[in-house]
Amino acid sequence: MRLKADIELKIRRFFRKYGKTIIIVFVIFSIILVVNKFAGELNKNKTPKTTYKPNVPIMGDTDTVPKKVQKSVEDFIDEYISYCNLGEYNKAYEMISDDCKENYFGTYTDYENYIKKRFATHKEYALQSYSLYNGKYIYSVKLFDDFLATGITNSTYRYIDEKIIASYDENKKIVFSVGGFIDKNEVQCVQENKYLKVDVNEKITFYEFEEYKIKLTNRSDYKIIIQNNEVENTEVLIDLGNESRSNLNTDEIILDPHESYDIIPSFSKSFDNGKTTQSVIFSSIRVVDENNEEIDKFSMTMGF
Repeated sequence: MRLKADIELKIRRFFRKYGKTIIIVFVIFSIILVVNKFAGELNKNKTPKTTYKPNVPIMGDTDTVPKKVQKSVEDFIDEYISYCNLGEYNKAYEMISDDCKENYFGTYTDYENYIKKRFATHKEYALQSYSLYNGKYIYSVKLFDDFLATGITNSTYRYIDEKIIASYDENKKIVFSVGGFIDKNEVQCVQENKYLKVDVNEKITFYEFEEYKIKLTNRSDYKIIIQNNEVENTEVLIDLGNESRSNLNTDEIILDPHESYDIIPSFSKSFDNGKTTQSVIFSSIRVVDENNEEIDKFSMTMGF
């Protein structure tokens, strides 16, 4: 009995001395348990969210690509990239539209050189609808290395962004183009004076720029300078109504007496920006004699 009384006395003394500390520790421990349980329930019920919608254009997501086009694009991309990865470039070439073959690549050799640079190694891809404009379904295809095969140690994540365009041809068949090629249209715009004849024949549209095939004919006995980057103002440009864009090709354009010369000026312009090219402008045409003395200067505006 005496031993039991001693134990009870020691316990009472212990709690008198350390009771408050024990209570505080217990409260803190209980709070930690409650917070951990709450956090666990929250994470368990939380569903990861994603904004990835491969068939909703990211440039204005009000329209979804029709199911028929979605399936055609997905099948095309899968087969096309498979051929490219296998080195069967001729089969990949046959999958693109005739317009794209003729007006972007010109020859199969040009296409093969283009595609070999993009598929120097085996590529994986990510597909995203980019824009839907004027009946053209524009997809962004990001090509990147297969990291499961190559690993990513000491390497940087890089990708090639390829624009693939799907559209209906005159037979209501879905056709595809690569490299951002949209289409080609005849223009038929001609101007001439006693010095120069300018004949705009074609407009070739890409997603990020547009080109014009233009024939220049010097009708005079003098040299004619169209572009040589020696004047302050832009020599060859397009008018978009409220702004202009200069020629990306800065090579000299100089015609000898009675010479004809074909040029393809190129201008930065997004296909789906809602702006229409009003004209191509040659702003500083100079006529010079054999001593390069200027004898006349004029401009020409080729309106469409």
